[in-house]
Amino acid sequence: MQVVIVAAVAVAVAVLAVAAVSVLRHRDAGDAQATGAATAAAQDVPDPTVRAVGDPIEVPVAPEQPFSVVVPDVGHLTAPAGAFASAGKVVLRRLAADAPDGSLVELGGTGVDVSFSGTSLRSPITITFDDPASGGRLPAGALPVMLHQASGGGWETRVAAGGPPQLVTTDFSPNLFGWIRMPDWVKGIGDSIADYATQRTDPRACPGGAPKWSSVNNKTTLVHLCAVTNTDASSKAVRAELQVQSNRRFFQWVNVAPGADYLWVADEQDWFRMALAKVSKRDKNRDVLIAGNGWLTAGYRQPEQSQAKAFNASLDYWSAGFSVGGAILGLDPRDTVQGSLLIVVQCADKLRTFPSFDSAKDFVRCFIEQSLTNLANPDKAFSQAVDLFGEAGYSTEAEQSLRKAITRLRFLGRLLKVIGVAGVITSTFSQLPDAFSQWGRDQPGAFTLQLSGSAASVTTFRTVDPWRDGSAGKAAAGQADADSSCIPSELASRRDGFRCFIGNDIYDPCFASGSDYLCAPLTMSGTWTKFTGVPRDAGFVNDGEPGRTDVFAVKLANGAECHRRSGSGPPGVPGYPYWVGGCSGGPFGDAGLIWRIGDGTGSAPNYPLYPTDDPKSWTAAVETAPGKVERLPVILAWR
Repeated sequence: MQVVIVAAVAVAVAVLAVAAVSVLRHRDAGDAQATGAATAAAQDVPDPTVRAVGDPIEVPVAPEQPFSVVVPDVGHLTAPAGAFASAGKVVLRRLAADAPDGSLVELGGTGVDVSFSGTSLRSPITITFDDPASGGRLPAGALPVMLHQASGGGWETRVAAGGPPQLVTTDFSPNLFGWIRMPDWVKGIGDSIADYATQRTDPRACPGGAPKWSSVNNKTTLVHLCAVTNTDASSKAVRAELQVQSNRRFFQWVNVAPGADYLWVADEQDWFRMALAKVSKRDKNRDVLIAGNGWLTAGYRQPEQSQAKAFNASLDYWSAGFSVGGAILGLDPRDTVQGSLLIVVQCADKLRTFPSFDSAKDFVRCFIEQSLTNLANPDKAFSQAVDLFGEAGYSTEAEQSLRKAITRLRFLGRLLKVIGVAGVITSTFSQLPDAFSQWGRDQPGAFTLQLSGSAASVTTFRTVDPWRDGSAGKAAAGQADADSSCIPSELASRRDGFRCFIGNDIYDPCFASGSDYLCAPLTMSGTWTKFTGVPRDAGFVNDGEPGRTDVFAVKLANGAECHRRSGSGPPGVPGYPYWVGGCSGGPFGDAGLIWRIGDGTGSAPNYPLYPTDDPKSWTAAVETAPGKVERLPVILAWR
C-alpha cells in the first residue's frame, strides 16, 4: 500500500535548528509516522470492530473527467482529471466502528473504504471530512487523525491535515476518522516558539552612570546593553560594568571580552557552565549561554593604555538545542538548562546537519525519548553525566528539573509512538515554518566596550603662536595672487584667526600679523606656510581671545592627528549626527577617518572634545569603522 504526503517544509539556518511541515499529509508505511504507529502501545491505538453501513455508492469515472462525490456522514471525495487510468467505476462503502474507551486515539464517526472496478488510480484521491457527522464532531483543540488498517490487519494513525481535515491517498483499505485530545500546554509549545521568533524583549531598567573613561558601541539587535559604574566594596576599585541582556526569546551565545574583573550570569550555576564548556569545547570564562531575556554582567577596570573590549552574540546548534528543549519542557530558564544539558549533549549530533528536515525530526525524537529514558533510569543518567562532565560538573538538580516536565514528556512520548515525529512536530510546532524564516535572519553581532587608558588621560592644551614660537622663521613662502583674500576663520575663532583664499586653495586656520599670515600645516609637526600682503577687511574679525577659543586640531594617544574641517560633511550616525573633521596618521594611516560630535556636548574653550571623569583628560569621537564611533583619548589639543 502507498500513502502520499504533500508537504511544504520551511527550514531556517541560525536559531532553532529544527524544522516543521506546514501542510502534512501521508507517506507509506516506510515513513517515520508508520514506523511510530507500528510500535504504539495497545492502550494508545484502538483495535476497532468495523462494519459496513448502508448501500454501496457507485460512481462512473473516466480519465478525462474530474472526480467528485459526496459521501453522507463522511464528506467529499475529489480527484482532478487524469486521476483514473481508464473508464470504470468507483465503489464507496461507509464504515461504522466500535472500540473500547480509554485509548489515546478516539474514534469520531463514520469511516470510508473505496474499491475500483475496471480502472485504477494514476494520482491520489482527497478525502475531506467536512460532514457534520465526521469533521463537525472534532473537539476544540483536538488533533484530527485517521485510523488506517494496514495490509497486515493492524491499525496505524495518520495526522489529517488542513481545515476541514483531509487525507490524500492512493490506497483505500478502511480509513476511520478520529482525533487525539491535546492538552492546552501543547498549543503553548507552538505559541512560545512563535513568540521566540517574532517578539523582542523589553530592556531592563538601566541607571546608567558608567565611568567617563568607558563607552559602548552596539552593532547588533540581538542584545540590549547597559553600562554602569561598579565599585569594589573592599578595594574601592572602580569598574566599568557592561550588562548584556538578550533581545530574543531563545538561547544565544555571548562571547565575553577577556580581562574582566568579574563575570556573572543570571539563572546559571557554576556546575552548568563548567559542564557545558567541557562538552562544547568553549571557554567557561569567555563563552556564555544566555536564555531568552537572560542577562550577564562583566566588569572591567580602567587600563593604562586604551583598549577596545570586543564582545559577540551568536547562535549555533548548541543554543538551538537548548531552545528546542526549553519549548518542549516548558520550564523556567534555570530548570531548562539544568534539565536539558545531558539530553542536549546526548542528541546534539542530530543537529549538526541542520537545516535538513531529517535533522529536525531526529533531534525532536531523540530529545523526547532520551528525556523519558533518563527519568526511567536516573542512576544510569547520573553515571553518564559524570562520565561526560566530571564529578564536579553535574548535579542531581538536573533530574529534579527534568521531573517537573514529566507529564509533558510522557504525553509527547505517546504521541511519538502513535503519529511519529513528523506528526508531533506538525501538531505541536505548527508555527515553526514562519517562525524559522524570521529566526534565520539573525546574524552574529558585535558590540564593544571602549576603555580609555589612564596613562594617556592627561590632555595638554596649547595656544598656537606661530609668529613667536619660531614657526615663522621656518615657514615656506607661499605665492598669493592679486585675487587672494582672507576672512575670519571658522575653525580658530580668535581675533587673529583667518581663512585665506589663495588662488583655488583654502587655508584655515591662518594667523595674522598685519597683512601677513602663517597658515597651519596638514600635520602640526609640519611646515607652516607664509603669505604676505593678502588684503582683508580690517573691521571684519573674530572676537575670541587666544587661549579661550575652540580646539582646531588634536593629537590622539594612539599617534593619530585630527583636524577640523568645514562644510556639510558626510551623513551623521546614531548619537553623533555632526561632522567635525578628519583623522589620519598613527594606526589610521591615510584613511581619513571621520571626527564626529553629538548634540549637547559643551562649548568653548574645549569644543569639540568630550570630558571624562578626570578633569585633565579629554577624548575625541572618531568613527573608526562605518557607523562605529569610539571616544579616543587626546594628549594634545591646539587652539
